[in-house]
Amino acid sequence: MTLETSIDLLTTQTTELLDTCVALKSSTATLIADAVTVSTNASQIPLVTMAQNLIDTQTLFVNLIAK
Repeated sequence: MTLETSIDLLTTQTTELLDTCVALKSSTATLIADAVTVSTNASQIPLVTMAQNLIDTQTLFVNLIAK
């Protein structure tokens, strides 16, 4: 194997490795963004449930006072 052939092979392998790293970075960024969105949406569920419970409690209280 000549020096030129070795350099060409190394350049090709380095380019393929760089392309793979860029693809993995993009894929990871997408996965993280999706996870954050899911996490944000999931964190809102307890808040909505708590607000619903407070509204139901206030409604019951108002109905009790009105009687």
